[in-house]
Amino acid sequence: MIKAVVFDMGGTIINHQYSPERAVRHAANTIEWLKDYGIHIPESPEQFAGKLQESDQKRRRATEREMREIPPLEALCKYYLRDYHPSPEVLFPIAEEFCFRYYNECFEAKPANGLLECVSGLRQQGMRLGIISNTLSRTYMISKLAEFGVSGYFEYVLLSSVCGLRKPDPAIFELCRTTMGLKRSEMAYVGDTISRDVIGTLRAGWELMIRIAAPNPRPYVAQREQALENCGYQPHYFIQTLPEVVEIIRAKNAEVPFEF
Repeated sequence: MIKAVVFDMGGTIINHQYSPERAVRHAANTIEWLKDYGIHIPESPEQFAGKLQESDQKRRRATEREMREIPPLEALCKYYLRDYHPSPEVLFPIAEEFCFRYYNECFEAKPANGLLECVSGLRQQGMRLGIISNTLSRTYMISKLAEFGVSGYFEYVLLSSVCGLRKPDPAIFELCRTTMGLKRSEMAYVGDTISRDVIGTLRAGWELMIRIAAPNPRPYVAQREQALENCGYQPHYFIQTLPEVVEIIRAKNAEVPFEF
């Protein structure tokens, strides 16, 4: 019997899209902000925005290869501000805020359609709810859950930036499961990617993997996922909207004989 449903964040319960216009405004604000810490950016806001986006993509590719999430301070030193040679001592107190600002100001974020209906419907069935998310910032995703009014539905949130593990490493799924104190046969996961969510869930041996179609994925993400369509890892269900999860779990648990 399924007792817990765990969700991915970006592309699953939160739809966030990179905005070039927002990114330029963020870059201009960041250039001024960093001056207070003795870090001078010689590029224009447009140039700096491009460099930050490029750094973000390089960091993502590197951490995907290593299946290890790096902490915000390391990300700034190795990627985002590497060309400006700031000292770790200067960056340490602002590293998390830098990462939060980058995602909060450069991306337009909205709750996925049917999010509240989904989580409230699952809770009515007695489901325990959790989250596993690959994310650099340790506060951005948490803030979005609160902003969208659903933070109280999730009893457990596991971020790669906190534990150092990344999907699809089965270890991050195992950490979630053991922390929640459940069996693999009692776990379901909902996510949008084959590369992280489907492969990770199935390798971890969880009972149920539900893949949801991601709206407007970035081109490189769409290309990566398309290349994996026939990789041998298939979700148990492929859905278009979150409320479908409620009925899938209801039907799945109805198959289980009543235990006296």
